[in-house]
Amino acid sequence: MISESGPAPVNPAPENPAPVNPVNLLKKGFELQIQLTWSEALERRRTPLLLEPFASLQAEFLGEGEQVRTTILRGQMPRDELLALLFPLLERVKYAEIGLRGYLRSEHSTEYMPWKRNVIVKKPELERVTLEEGVKYVLE
Repeated sequence: MISESGPAPVNPAPENPAPVNPVNLLKKGFELQIQLTWSEALERRRTPLLLEPFASLQAEFLGEGEQVRTTILRGQMPRDELLALLFPLLERVKYAEIGLRGYLRSEHSTEYMPWKRNVIVKKPELERVTLEEGVKYVLE
């Protein structure tokens, strides 16, 4: 017998659906971040050529007009490869900041976490950069 309101739906919707938790939509992790502050400004159009070995990383060039004072690189790269590629550039940088930085990433934005601590390293002691998560190594 069919009730007056009609047949019951085949797959009724739950009366109290589970709320969507925004935290579940966030991805968290660590990514390599390198900030190179150049001893002398670079020409913006030539900077990508200098950084060609780092082409797998996302690059951001900071400066005024056609001059680049700082370059920020982000992404993933094995430590040994990074140090081998970075070594030839050290004579051109005033200082470099390197580390695996924590992030929270949503569909719309990325929020970077503060560094846990800083470690000052002399440029010739590059092997001391162990890329511990959350630690920023400052090469002077």
